[in-house]
Amino acid sequence: RLKARQSHYATLETLNNGKPMRESMFFDMTQTIGQFELFAGAAYGLHGQTLDYPDAIGIVHREPLGVCAQIIPWNVPMLMMACKIAPALASGNTVVLKPAETVCLSVIEFFVEMA
Repeated sequence: RLKARQSHYATLETLNNGKPMRESMFFDMTQTIGQFELFAGAAYGLHGQTLDYPDAIGIVHREPLGVCAQIIPWNVPMLMMACKIAPALASGNTVVLKPAETVCLSVIEFFVEMA
């Protein structure tokens, strides 16, 4: 859904903080979509493993930590939101997100639309 409405979110990013539309469209939103694609695929590779050392055995047990609190800055809200929530969600955690109150149009729209 994010990819389908890329130009809409880029417009909101431009309205949020006055950056050029070209930067919002071809950097911010492209990178944001890339973060979600990367971590959506990475979720399949999260599993435990056993590491065999000459004098010990290491066991890696992967499990969610629980609730992750995330605070994002004002300059690139959508990209920072994606960089923070995509890995947390991919690893099974829940997220409490606090965007900057001055530039939160795109982030609020994202969560309203995805709900």
